[in-house]
Amino acid sequence: MENLEFQLGEGESTSFWNHHWTGSLTLADQFPRLFRLSNNPGGSIKSMGTWNDGVWEWNLEWRRILLDREKDQVSALLSSINNFKLVKGKPDGWKWKLLPDGCFTVKSAYKAICDGVCAPQQKNHALSVIWNAPATHNAKVTAWRMMCGRMATIDNLLKRQVPIPNSEIVCKLCYLEDEDTEHLFFSCQKSTEIWYVILSWLGVQSALPSSKTAHFLAFINLGRKKDVRFLSGAWICVVWCIWKQRNRCIFDQGSWIKEKIVAEIKSRLWGWQKTFQMGSLPSDFRSWFEAVSLVD
Repeated sequence: MENLEFQLGEGESTSFWNHHWTGSLTLADQFPRLFRLSNNPGGSIKSMGTWNDGVWEWNLEWRRILLDREKDQVSALLSSINNFKLVKGKPDGWKWKLLPDGCFTVKSAYKAICDGVCAPQQKNHALSVIWNAPATHNAKVTAWRMMCGRMATIDNLLKRQVPIPNSEIVCKLCYLEDEDTEHLFFSCQKSTEIWYVILSWLGVQSALPSSKTAHFLAFINLGRKKDVRFLSGAWICVVWCIWKQRNRCIFDQGSWIKEKIVAEIKSRLWGWQKTFQMGSLPSDFRSWFEAVSLVD
């Protein structure tokens, strides 16, 4: 329930006394004596007042004339509910806090579950491996920002209240789904093709998760322990090249050519493995370009 948030509308479907609309306790629990004295103990919020020139006014009715100490409790009750604003004509409902539009999706729930399984120790471990990976500084910063949810992807821009037309929220690689971090890098059919080609190049077969932390940890453990250093650099390189090509498609009217992107990834990794001494890998470029098998 931590990702759900109740949003009060006009109060028609919410019980004034018996629902948790003001906090962790119901008003019946907070003010039991007034609850017993109420003339409408099962009534909705909407039934407890009226609209007067567009302004909501509470009109609580009691079974008898209240004593002075009971009137003090009424004052405390009104003080506790006056900050809650009803919205005329809007139904009560729940907001899914993980998405900007507040609407629940199975995809976002699955992502939350995956992130919950991996966080926080595994996420911290992933960030540490990324920061110490054999890759250029800019590429590591890109991967680190993506892992921390700080990339300027459409979903993150919407969370920051950046106005984006509905026509611009679609993924510019596949044009099939709205762009968010996990989709762009790990589940978009275009980026997924890149990952499968790279897996084949490495001589391994594996189904990778779509959650960023789980994806990274699964990828760097595809080989042996001695391969983790190289694989962390390879993962960063793929993420970086996908991001660069995404930006070319948006800002430079570039086109997505799988073979060209894969070649860029392999070429950059060739330079990185020479610079950062990634281990015993093919020494000539032709052999490197054809295959880097992690399997003996």
